[in-house]
Parts: sequence; structure tokens; C-alpha cells
Amino acid sequence: MFDEAGQLLAATWMEYVVPHTSQAARKLETVIVEVPSEHGPLGARGVGEPPVIPTAAAVANAIADATGVRLVDLPMTPPRILAAISSS
Repeated sequence: MFDEAGQLLAATWMEYVVPHTSQAARKLETVIVEVPSEHGPLGARGVGEPPVIPTAAAVANAIADATGVRLVDLPMTPPRILAAISSS
């Protein structure tokens, strides 16, 4: 978050202001999709999973940046990281 002059306003999470619902669109349209998924149990579709999808990739990239080795299997435990470093 920067001001008009380009000055950083929120350098840490302590200063960062979380957006409120009052800043969101005033009118939301709800669309109910009644088409079962062929992948989910009993045709269910996932709702809360999308935010966790990039997490493992971000952690893997951080490990690769710090160590120079690329892990592709989960969980990325300290023993697996050490083994990957040892074998590189």
C-alpha cells in the first residue's frame, strides 16, 4: 500500500488494513449451479479449497531458492530436504 507520492504506508502486517465488506461491491449475485461434479463424492463440488492450491508450490519455491534443490513430493519435511541437498 503506497500513498500518492509513492511512500510505503504498510511495511508490516501491523500497519496493513484488512479490507472490510463495506469496501466490496454493494450488490452480489448468487448463482446456484446444480450440475453435479463427476470428480467429487456424491457429485459435490469444492468451495474452500482454491486458496490452498498455491501454498505447496510457494513453499517448494522458497526451499529451492534457499537450498538450490527442487522438491516435488509432499510433505516437504526437514529429512526430505536434507536428503535432497545431500544427493545434489
